[in-house]
Amino acid sequence: MDNLRTLFIFGLLIVSLLLWEAWQNDYVRPQQVATQNNADQPVSENAQSQDDLPELPTDTADGLPAMPESEQATATSANQLRVKTDVIEATIDLRGADIRELALLQYPVDVDLPDEPVQLLNDSRKNFFV
Repeated sequence: MDNLRTLFIFGLLIVSLLLWEAWQNDYVRPQQVATQNNADQPVSENAQSQDDLPELPTDTADGLPAMPESEQATATSANQLRVKTDVIEATIDLRGADIRELALLQYPVDVDLPDEPVQLLNDSRKNFFV
């Protein structure tokens, strides 16, 4: 029985080796060959030179629409950016682009407090949830 077990283990190792080589041929080696073939090919005579390409316009700022006055972005500190539009007011952390605070300006917290917007996200310890 020990010889049969050894034979099965040896067969499993051979099948595993063949499977690994087939995977290498399918996924790893063709990518390397393709990059080498592109580098060895000469440039064709029909390729466009830099002189044949049209020039880009240098003054592109005149064609852009002006930003709406309601959108404002100010840096509140060295690591945060405060954005205010007509709908939301958000504080974005510049490290990782996390939204730290988000308030809906058109929806008050209470009918009695129309100037205090609803806070969807808040960075305070009391409301911090992970």
